Amino acid sequence: VEVVNAGTPSHSTIDALGRLTSEIWLYEPDVVVLYNGWNDLKNFRARAISPERPLAVLMSPFDPATDPYRYYQGPLDHLLSRSQLYIKFRTAYLGTRTPVGFEGFLPEGEVSSTYEPFGSRQYEQNVRNFVDIVRNMGSVPVLSTQVTSVLAGDEGFDERTAAEYQLLDPVSLVRAYEELHEVTRAVAAEKDAPLLDAAVALDPEADMLEDHVHLSPEGSEAMARLLADFLAPLIAGSASAGGG
Repeated sequence: VEVVNAGTPSHSTIDALGRLTSEIWLYEPDVVVLYNGWNDLKNFRARAISPERPLAVLMSPFDPATDPYRYYQGPLDHLLSRSQLYIKFRTAYLGTRTPVGFEGFLPEGEVSSTYEPFGSRQYEQNVRNFVDIVRNMGSVPVLSTQVTSVLAGDEGFDERTAAEYQLLDPVSLVRAYEELHEVTRAVAAEKDAPLLDAAVALDPEADMLEDHVHLSPEGSEAMARLLADFLAPLIAGSASAGGG
C-alpha cells in the first residue's frame, strides 16, 4: 500500500478541493480521505463580519508582501537576511508589528456568541463537491470527522484551544464544531460515501491530542491503526474490481 500525505497546514476543505483538481488526481489514488474541520471554522466569523458579501470577496489574491515572515520585503531585506543575526532581530521586530499566533496571522474583530449559517452551508457544499470530484477521478471518497477536545468536557474546550482564530465564545465554538460533524455524517449518508467517525472512535482525553485538534504521537498511532482497519476492506474491494 502506498500512502500519499496531501494534508497541508492551515488548509480548509476549500483548499483541499483545489489540490484535488490541480494535483492529487494525477496520482490516480484508489481511495481519498478527507479529514478537516478546525480550519473551516475560521470562515464562520468571516461571513459574520461582512454578512452581505460572499466568502470569495473576503479572500484577497496572493500577495507576497502581506506575509513578511515568509517573503523578503525588498532587495535590501533580501541582502541583509544573509546574516543570522539580522534574521533574529528582523523576526523580533515583526513580532511587534504583526499579530501572529500559533496558527498564523490573528483575525481582527470581537469575540461573538453568534454566527451566520453560511459557515456550515459552505462546509456542506465543499464536502459534497469533494465526494463528487473524487468519484469523477475514479477513486473512492472517504469522509472522516475530526478528533478534537473542543467537544470534550463540560466547558467545551480547555486552555490549549486556539479559540482566538474563530472569534467565537466557548458555547458557539462547540456548537459550530458539532454542526460540522453533523454535516459530514449527513453528506456521507446522502451520497452513500464511507464514513469514519473518528471523533467518536478516539477519546480526545486519552492523550490523543497535543492541543485542541492536532494529534499527539500516541494519537497519530491510534488514528493510523483506526484508518488502516477502516480502509483495508475498501482497498481490497478496489483491487478485486481491477482498480489496482
